Amino acid sequence: MTLFLKKPSNRRLTLYLPDKDRNGNPVYRHEDWLNEACLLLVGICGGATKNPPSTGYWHNKASGKIITETTHTVASFVGEADLASNVSALLEFLARFATETNQDSIAIEYDGAMHFLSEFDPQPLQQLQTA
Repeated sequence: MTLFLKKPSNRRLTLYLPDKDRNGNPVYRHEDWLNEACLLLVGICGGATKNPPSTGYWHNKASGKIITETTHTVASFVGEADLASNVSALLEFLARFATETNQDSIAIEYDGAMHFLSEFDPQPLQQLQTA
C-alpha cells in the first residue's frame, strides 16, 4: 500500500511579513499582502500555511529606534525544481512588498537558513536557484 501520493517536498520556505514599515508605521492592507503571499506559495508549492503572528524587534540603524512589530510567517515545503522554476515570481513579490511597504529588509527562511532581501537586492534569493 502506498501511503504518499508524490515525491516529498523536503525544503521549508518561509516568508516573514511584518506589519510595520522601517519607521514603525503600520503597513497598509497587511492582510491583503498575507493573502497574496499564501496564494503565491500555493502556486509554487501546492499549499501554504499562514502561521499565528509573533512579536518581533529590530534596530533601525538609520534612526536609532527599536521597532516593535507583529510579524506573520507564511510557510510551505517546496521541491528544488519547483522553487527554481518560480524564483522570479517569488522575487517579484518580495521586492514589491519591500518597496510598497517601505521595508528595510525582508527575511526569507529556506532549508534552515535565513536570507535577507535588503535595499531591494535580490542576490540572496537568486542563489536559491542553485542551492
